[in-house]
Amino acid sequence: MATFAQTPVSEWQGDFYLPRRNKITLQEWVRHLLKYKDKRFARHPRFRYVAFNTMMRSEGKKNTSYICKKVNGERITVEELRETIRERNTTLSNHITRSAEQLRGTRPYWKKRSRELENMVLNLDAPHLFFTFNAADL
Repeated sequence: MATFAQTPVSEWQGDFYLPRRNKITLQEWVRHLLKYKDKRFARHPRFRYVAFNTMMRSEGKKNTSYICKKVNGERITVEELRETIRERNTTLSNHITRSAEQLRGTRPYWKKRSRELENMVLNLDAPHLFFTFNAADL
């Protein structure tokens, strides 16, 4: 029995990036492969990790943004940014940061949620405190 990793690329019929009539999402495509008739993708030891990594990279491309800080107190225009890239000048790279607050599971995402929760507690004026214990805590 052949697995997907043993099948030559020229024989692949269901690649996600092939043109198709009906538009599907990456999540739908992975779900379909996991439920495929002979379960070869579900049984494969690394397919889930490859699929998860692919989905996270796709989300990262869509949901991250870049922020450019002011240089010497002045904003940088798009033309200046393009010029520094053309000149391969790396001094501006110290002023550019990447924001990944939209990617679930990343540290910036949870930090943002933590700040939102703290602000809710402060603004709603609900200083209630509760404890939960289980046998492992005692």
